[in-house]
Amino acid sequence: MVRTWQFTGAPTQGPQLRVAVREASVSQSSAGVQLRVTNQGAAPLQLEVESLEMRLEDGTTCEGQANLLRRALDKVKGGLAVLGIGKGPAPTAPLEPGEHQDIDVTFRIAHRDLRRHPLLQIDLSRLRVDGAPSGLAAIQLVAPARAPIGEDI
Repeated sequence: MVRTWQFTGAPTQGPQLRVAVREASVSQSSAGVQLRVTNQGAAPLQLEVESLEMRLEDGTTCEGQANLLRRALDKVKGGLAVLGIGKGPAPTAPLEPGEHQDIDVTFRIAHRDLRRHPLLQIDLSRLRVDGAPSGLAAIQLVAPARAPIGEDI
C-alpha cells in the first residue's frame, strides 16, 4: 500500500520572483512541500517567510511552518542575546539576482486524509519581499493520476 503520494504543481511568478515546487510529499495527515524561490529581478531581494497556508478544495485551511530548525535556533539565539550572551540571530542574506533559495514547509492536519484530496492550494500571501507581500498567485498542488481519490486507502 502506498502511504505517501508525490503531488506536482506548476510554478507561479511575478516581476521579481518565481516560485516552483521542487517536491510535495503528501501522506495521511501531513504534507511536506519544498519550494524553490528564484530572484528574477535586477536587484537583491530580502525574503521573509515563517509560515504559509494550505487550503483544501472544501475550504479547510491548515497553517504550515517553514524551516522549523532554523526558526528554533534563531529563537534560542534571540533569547540568549536578551540575556547579554551572543549577538542574536544573524540577519538573512539578501537573495541576489539569478540566485534561488529553497523553503521547506510542513503542513499537519488532524482527522483528514490529505491523500484523498485531488487538489491542495498553497497560499503565498505570507511570503514577503523587502517587507511587502509578494503578490504571487497561489500554487496548486495536483494529486498523481493513480491516486485513489475518494477510495478507502
